[in-house]
Amino acid sequence: MSRLSRDVAVAGVGYSTVARSGDFDVRTLTRDACTAAIADAGLTPGAIEGIVEYQFGQGDAPSATGAQRLLGIPDLKMFNDLMGTGPSGLSSAMDAALAIAAGVCDTVLVYRCITRASGHTGAVRTGPPEARGALQIHAPYGYGGGIIPARAMKKQRRGAE
Repeated sequence: MSRLSRDVAVAGVGYSTVARSGDFDVRTLTRDACTAAIADAGLTPGAIEGIVEYQFGQGDAPSATGAQRLLGIPDLKMFNDLMGTGPSGLSSAMDAALAIAAGVCDTVLVYRCITRASGHTGAVRTGPPEARGALQIHAPYGYGGGIIPARAMKKQRRGAE
């Protein structure tokens, strides 16, 4: 059995312009945030070996290879575009951490671009006062691909099998 044997650390954070209104270009927002994160880590774009990004659909943000071109990164050892899978705040960071821990690369840039124009703002919406059936799992935690919430509900009712 193999195990991941490399430590992983977050070394830099960057933000782009944050505003509630206005028309912003996702390429500019992505470039600004990524450049700031790379500088905060004390690196240059040439030191980046992997890129992972998360988006809900086309137009939310440039793809990982699109960001590579925006930043002038010559080559990548790994990249991944996660689209609507897993918890958006975690899945891309987890993917990057696993790539580093597995020894695929040493530095991975992770980014997420959200614009009001894309319609995916993470805003809190009101829902029904009571969740029934599968919504008891889906409403508070999101739809995790089908099998996980479905099995969790069955295991909860019957106990571990």
